[in-house]
Amino acid sequence: EYADTPVPERLADARKRLSPRVARVREHGYPAFADAAPALDAPTLVLRADADPTTRERDRDLAARAPDARVVHVADAGHTAVRDRFEVALAEVRAFLGAGP
Repeated sequence: EYADTPVPERLADARKRLSPRVARVREHGYPAFADAAPALDAPTLVLRADADPTTRERDRDLAARAPDARVVHVADAGHTAVRDRFEVALAEVRAFLGAGP
């Protein structure tokens, strides 16, 4: 839906749709993923920038703590893999959802 929309417009649209309650999450702090992972009740895909082998292994170990989670390290991506490598991220999301590449 957003493939041809400039990033600033995408962000502005996302802010309009965001519930104010989401912003309040920071007030209570974020749980460590390792602590929160076992309670996840939905399939979870984590897209991360590629990393050294030790970090990749740590990320896989963390994802294994969740009932149905997968971590994908996206080559040549920074903090925001979807923005930095949109086509690669989209293919991963589609594959995760069972829609194929």
